[in-house]
Amino acid sequence: MTIPRETTVLLVSAPSQAEVGQRLRASSAATVRDVDSVTAAERHLHDGIDCVVSGVDLPDGSGLDLLERHSGGACDDPFVLVAFDGDETVAAEAVAAGVDRYVPADDPESAAGDVADAVSAVVETGDGSASMDHHEKLVQYSSDIIATYDRAGHLSHVNDSVTDTLGYDPADVVGEDPIEKVHPDDRDRIADFFDALRGSAGETRRVTYRFRTADGDYRTLESIGRNRLDDPELEAIVINSRDVTDREERKAELELYERIVETVPVGVHVLDETGTFLWVNDVFATTMGTTPEEIEGTDYTRVIEQGYVPEWISDAYDDVVRRLLSSRTDAETATIDAVPVQTAEGEKRLFDTHLGLLPLDDGAFAGTVTVFRDVTERTAYREELERQNERLEEFASVVTHDIRNPLSIAAAHVELAREDGESTHLDAAHHAIERAEELAENVLTLAREGKIVGETVAVDVAVVARAAWQTTETGTAALEVEPGVGTLLADETRLRQVFENLFRNAVEHGSTDSGSQADEDGGEHGATDSPTQPDDSAPSVTVTVGPLSDEAGFYVADDGPGIPEHQRHRLFETATGDDAGFGVAIVKTIADAHGWTVAVGESDAGGARFEVSDVTTPDAESSAVE
Repeated sequence: MTIPRETTVLLVSAPSQAEVGQRLRASSAATVRDVDSVTAAERHLHDGIDCVVSGVDLPDGSGLDLLERHSGGACDDPFVLVAFDGDETVAAEAVAAGVDRYVPADDPESAAGDVADAVSAVVETGDGSASMDHHEKLVQYSSDIIATYDRAGHLSHVNDSVTDTLGYDPADVVGEDPIEKVHPDDRDRIADFFDALRGSAGETRRVTYRFRTADGDYRTLESIGRNRLDDPELEAIVINSRDVTDREERKAELELYERIVETVPVGVHVLDETGTFLWVNDVFATTMGTTPEEIEGTDYTRVIEQGYVPEWISDAYDDVVRRLLSSRTDAETATIDAVPVQTAEGEKRLFDTHLGLLPLDDGAFAGTVTVFRDVTERTAYREELERQNERLEEFASVVTHDIRNPLSIAAAHVELAREDGESTHLDAAHHAIERAEELAENVLTLAREGKIVGETVAVDVAVVARAAWQTTETGTAALEVEPGVGTLLADETRLRQVFENLFRNAVEHGSTDSGSQADEDGGEHGATDSPTQPDDSAPSVTVTVGPLSDEAGFYVADDGPGIPEHQRHRLFETATGDDAGFGVAIVKTIADAHGWTVAVGESDAGGARFEVSDVTTPDAESSAVE
């Protein structure tokens, strides 16, 4: 079909579609004016134009935008819309907007002939209105639901897409008021939508709502409506509806995800392939002393330069990304544990960072998503548990050493009883066994509670020291207890272990004779507790328990050879290779558990002297409470 010679066509197309104009001129005698934007076209709409031909995609808008301005400006010239991708969605919107012809085109060569035919058809009608037959074809072939409504809002026509989308037969719904199938919560919005459309000729509106299907479910529709009641061939409100259920569900999921990300107490940021912050949440921004708006668009090295995170994190990040991109791993995420962060408030915190890759862009790295979780308290708690477990393991190992001592004493006295039949040996053995049982039961109880020290009470130091001497294998050693050692708050069983280990250390390393222990008699200053021995034998070592002179506490000293100064620092280690290491180590463990301080030095007699200080006395506790 040839365009009449006297026809002037306004061709609005992007530069990439310029070939359409060239072929249109070559194939017809019409005058073709070329413009390349919506803005330029508006200047020519009332300038002797017989027909407007517009592409869909224009530099400053779309052909539909131009159509709306064309109709809104009371221009009666026919309007032909050319879509090179043949999009049915565009076709449906074009019909709803009142286009006279819609021309899908695969290439400029075929488009020129189709455009010429369309221009000839609409120009020859003389009134710029498209034929109903053309409209009906567009309506029927569209995948969107295209419907027309009369002035009362009743459905007068709908295409077959209503069956595919909602399950209704077109004949069954024509004549109905569609609002009855709209979700009750959305009906007011639909009523306002129709009222606005009916109120003004040429009015265009858009609305999203839920519509009941033939199966009773609801689908979410997006509708674009246009008032064409004044069009003599239509005399209807044209509504193009599209099923956007999946889109709305994804949108809702995204909104939910964003709310979760903003409310959970973790920091989140997204970096692009260059290391630029694309997005951060409030938690991360606040930690770094800024806001999302200030940090987005900046390079991630900013937080390194400002001292919030250590410099090594940059290399660690690069290594993690390389590892995740490597074909040798199937891992989708990676973790960098306990990253130290200096917060905006100057507080040092530890964060576990979990990093994942953004979806690849045509196989190329596109960036990362990183989640930061504050693990400062958790890490401190875990480390404390590990230290506590180490102490308990060490404690259990050393206590077995303590239990062996009274059992050895019991075994020795049982052997003596077998030899001479003395019941006193059996009594001593019985006491030693009771002590071993007490130690074992106490250790089990505290191990279950995860503690080294149980309840503390006021304890008489002298009484506990003498009781400890009774269950320690002391041979010919002697015990002196100075007056004034007083009372302190302690776990009595643990304090007794302190004395037993210090006594055993003094006897084993200060005596030349470590024979069996016999009965002892208690005594104050100047008197001794020592095993029964011939009158002409002197104690192998004398152990003294006395009060500290300048603070609350006590000491245990002996007159043996002492401990060389260069070896004293190793006394409190369990791995010294001998029993002394275990014995003195448990003394420190028990002292630490009470909050006491234990130190080793030289006694006045040149032997070893252990001081226990920083103890709490009943009087001091009462004063603190008052």
